[in-house]
Amino acid sequence: GLQYASAVHPSRGMQPLTLSALPAAFGALQRHNLWIYIPVVGAVLLLVRRVRRSRTQTPNMADLFTQLEKSMGELSDPSGSLQPPVASPPKTSPHVLKEEVAEVSPSSGFGWLTSRSTPKVPTLAELLKESDDCPVPNAGFLKAVASELCVDVPEGCFADVAGLTRVPASVPKATRTALLHAAVKSEAEHMKPKERAELVMNAGSSMVRELIERAAGISETEACITALDNIIGFVSDTGHLCEELAPDVEAGRLTYQGHLRQNKVEDLYCTYLETSAQEVQNASTMMLSSLWGGSEGNQDMDRMQAKIDQFDKNRQVLSSVFKISESKAEKLMEKKMTQAAEAAQRDMLKGLMA
Repeated sequence: GLQYASAVHPSRGMQPLTLSALPAAFGALQRHNLWIYIPVVGAVLLLVRRVRRSRTQTPNMADLFTQLEKSMGELSDPSGSLQPPVASPPKTSPHVLKEEVAEVSPSSGFGWLTSRSTPKVPTLAELLKESDDCPVPNAGFLKAVASELCVDVPEGCFADVAGLTRVPASVPKATRTALLHAAVKSEAEHMKPKERAELVMNAGSSMVRELIERAAGISETEACITALDNIIGFVSDTGHLCEELAPDVEAGRLTYQGHLRQNKVEDLYCTYLETSAQEVQNASTMMLSSLWGGSEGNQDMDRMQAKIDQFDKNRQVLSSVFKISESKAEKLMEKKMTQAAEAAQRDMLKGLMA
């Protein structure tokens, strides 16, 4: 008969086994094999937990439930190889991942990696450019508006833009303006007020962008200030035209949307403030000296006050176009006024000491 058999014990290695001790040894062997089930049960519990957590998020739910059923079947099969199931990682499409990264908000920790450039308005030539594949809606109205707004721009501006109506310079300015304005009103007859306002603002935005970039390229201070004064007048003309064609529409305001950085735009504003501060200082000095001039002095004071008010209005229009906040614009103006007052005091002291 069977005399010896071999049994494995974790601590004593190989031990002899008799027939009389076989049942007890078999029971001990079964108790020892229960330890094999522990990692499998843990893996199944972990898998169930993962399935519950990702029930609404994981795209491969069918695969996970299939693996769960397979694992439960292996536990119920004593002859099967008791190996814990390994869940395959969820498949992620590279295209979807790329789209998710592109939608990261700039306010998040790494938002600076996906910063997007500010949209720029087109130039006037790009705005009016037509083709067979891409016709411009209401192109006649856009061209008529741009032609009228070109009357007061500096000479040579928009000279190369196709489609504009150019009245000879020999014709008086008032006549040119009246003719071009009649063309605008004729084109606007079939349009709704909202459409008129939007297209006037589109043409004005493209034109003011080019006028500001032209001013930024002028190195001479006086010529630059003249160009900025022209921009202020252009913004005013655009607003008046929009109010006439669409009186009940809130059209918004013209702002610069070109490629110049904000610090360069603020430099232009400060250049204009230098002359404004000086003019205000001179007007204030004249007002003080007019206090002793009787009735004529009072009239001079009224004129000087009106001039100061106009300077302040022009400054506010320019800061609005340059998208400079009111608080910052006031601080820049106060700084320039302080510098102008200090310069005036130095000049006065030099005059007294001479």
